[in-house]
Amino acid sequence: MKKAYAYIRVSTEDQKKSGYSPDNQIRQIREYAKTHGYEIVKVFDDSGKSGRSTDKRTALQEMLKEIERKNKKND
Repeated sequence: MKKAYAYIRVSTEDQKKSGYSPDNQIRQIREYAKTHGYEIVKVFDDSGKSGRSTDKRTALQEMLKEIERKNKKND
């Protein structure tokens, strides 16, 4: 089984009310992963963060660094 990271983000209350809550996103991601042979090893959550700049999304930056570390390790 392939391993994968998941990234979720909800920036507004309206999005949460419209079915994009963090819990709903995680559930959908896990369903997709299971169906396609992936194991989610970690979920990165930037809920409530502004979407204007990726620099302000700390969980996204953490995930990208983790991917980079894994890639260097496998080289």
